[in-house]
Amino acid sequence: IPWDQLVELTIEETQPISIAVEVIQRCPRLESLSLRRVDEGDDDGSLTFRSITQHDTLRSLHLGMLPYVNAVTDRLTLPALTHLSLWTHRSTPEVEANICCSQIVAFFTRSNCELQEFALYHSEFGPSELLECLSHRSCQTLTRLVIQGDESSPPSVDRELLIHLTYSDVDDEVPLCPKLGHLRLNDCYRSNKSFPDLLGRMIQSR
Repeated sequence: IPWDQLVELTIEETQPISIAVEVIQRCPRLESLSLRRVDEGDDDGSLTFRSITQHDTLRSLHLGMLPYVNAVTDRLTLPALTHLSLWTHRSTPEVEANICCSQIVAFFTRSNCELQEFALYHSEFGPSELLECLSHRSCQTLTRLVIQGDESSPPSVDRELLIHLTYSDVDDEVPLCPKLGHLRLNDCYRSNKSFPDLLGRMIQSR
């Protein structure tokens, strides 16, 4: 495979984290990468001492993990990134599968990227964590946002987040994600008496 010529790559088979990072290192022209399943696979500790990799052309990254999303993002700096999709779930009850908000925020800060599309699947973020993530400057260029939760998990979207996403009628304060034009929320909020009104107000304000 001419790794140095690849622009787009999708890997369906399960790969260890070390291979995922190495693929990015070997493909300097890569613009789109989709890794459907990645496991830990670091028995020799080789990742412990591996330095952070900066890749200047990767624009689209899809990570389908169980449950090691941060193990990859912690080792990357992606200044050109515009499309990010993170998917995690539990494979077995004893394996904790989640995405650490502070590490994602650190990845955004390090990359200083301007995201256009961001999708979070089964992240188990709480409302304050999701608000922190979406408050980052890398998310203020978003035009599309997808949040997929779990019916059995606490909601990640609450009234405070909706208020922060709503354009104000009385002042010129800019809301979170001011360019957002597409929003999909699945199993990530609890509808109560005020929620539909707040959601409708946010949509109407845009």
